[in-house]
Amino acid sequence: MYRSFFLVFIFALLFVSCTKKETHNCEAATLYYTPRCATIKGYVVFENTNTTKVFQQEIDARFHGSDIKVCISYEDVSNWIITADCMTAPPIKILSIKAR
Repeated sequence: MYRSFFLVFIFALLFVSCTKKETHNCEAATLYYTPRCATIKGYVVFENTNTTKVFQQEIDARFHGSDIKVCISYEDVSNWIITADCMTAPPIKILSIKAR
């Protein structure tokens, strides 16, 4: 009886952990769009931590510019640091971006 309860508990735990969707909080940042930079589209400087991260995806034209205050949700792409001709920082994938 305990064995079957234990197996059901393990399967339930695996199901919950595999189906749980990560939520990404919106973080205050300053965005810099740098389309002339060879390997990146731009970078963001997060206000709370003063860290810089780069992004390689195209973003909405409303955010094409420099020193734009945004609230951004993102996920880290890898542990690698991208070295571009204009910036060196870890890459992110932007999930959502809003003007502040």
